[in-house]
Amino acid sequence: MRPGITRLPAALAVTAALLSPSAAVADRGADRWPDRGADIAAPALVAGQTVVNGPDGLEVYLRAVDGAVWRIRKLSSTPTGWSTWQSLGGDVVGVPAVGYNAYGRLEVFALGANGALVHAAQRSADPADWGPWESLGGTLDSAPSVVMGEYGGLEVYARGTDGTLRRIWQRQVYPTVWSSWENLGGSLTSAPAATLNNYGQTEVFARGGGNSLWHIRQQATPGGWSGWIDHGGTLASLPTVVRKIRVTGLEVFAQGQDGALWHMKQSGGVADWSAWSSLGGRVTSPIGVGENVDGRLEAFVRGDDSALWHIWEQPPEWSIWLSIRGNWATAPATDLDPDGTLEVFVQDAHRALWHTRQQPPGGWSTWHSLGSPPFTSPTAPAAPRVDESTGVLR
Repeated sequence: MRPGITRLPAALAVTAALLSPSAAVADRGADRWPDRGADIAAPALVAGQTVVNGPDGLEVYLRAVDGAVWRIRKLSSTPTGWSTWQSLGGDVVGVPAVGYNAYGRLEVFALGANGALVHAAQRSADPADWGPWESLGGTLDSAPSVVMGEYGGLEVYARGTDGTLRRIWQRQVYPTVWSSWENLGGSLTSAPAATLNNYGQTEVFARGGGNSLWHIRQQATPGGWSGWIDHGGTLASLPTVVRKIRVTGLEVFAQGQDGALWHMKQSGGVADWSAWSSLGGRVTSPIGVGENVDGRLEAFVRGDDSALWHIWEQPPEWSIWLSIRGNWATAPATDLDPDGTLEVFVQDAHRALWHTRQQPPGGWSTWHSLGSPPFTSPTAPAAPRVDESTGVLR
């Protein structure tokens, strides 16, 4: 067994073998990008969705056209396998961020319509019992990114209206006490993406000056943070960062200015990074990345034909691009089901949520619609416009 690879439980190992992708599976679509011509482009993206593993299975959160955050969750006890839509209220902009707090309950963070960070949390063991929205202040203009820090407190990162990286964190978790906002500098041109590395330190990535990838990480220094590090590249989207569970290290994915998917990864310690590498493709969205039960990463994008396309690791290389078809208006979001299969979520032009999941041997289910939230407002409220490729207000 290679160093750094965790041996899988027998049940998941069987699942991994059954789901191992094969280019010979016909229902995955064409194995090359269609010739669409230079004058055809996919329509602009709209605010997407966030998927998280809840206590009973996957849950999806999105901002609906009434400005509120809505939620739907997997329930094996229902005929459809999913709950009805639940409104959490609020008046938010862009895609919400979701994470578990120190109480083991889900908490949602979003950019408020007034430019402040707002959040709401589950109040009890009842997953449908949510508290009111509260403001944490700030002068922000991007979607937030949330992580649970080394000591169990939540940390939230967003771009300030001056382009710098802003941070707020829980100084105390029992009872919860939040810090004031901290300015970490930088010159961001996208929303940030934050994660813990394998040493328990927070690392934050964003597109910055020159369309390069920039990043900063916590470290044991008087200031508590490294300087900003320029990793080069020519990014057209906000970055997606993945902390690989079964193989040590972080990996970053983004749409390049050439429309291809590009990635780079830690090749050793926290300061050791590979050069950028192109995976090709014709990408028109930020990247959704999931980790299969055997540790292989799989990347999902909206292509220039508005279909969902994906590519996956076939060590030491990557597969060819294959289409899972459809006609989508958002970037994809993905996570691993408790049974060890990846599931992908997108929205169509009418804001209905659709999903597909891996099915052995190496295929995908047909697309299934989860509908859209049952809005009570006949018209959508005016809201600031967000560039969904970068997560920043226009």
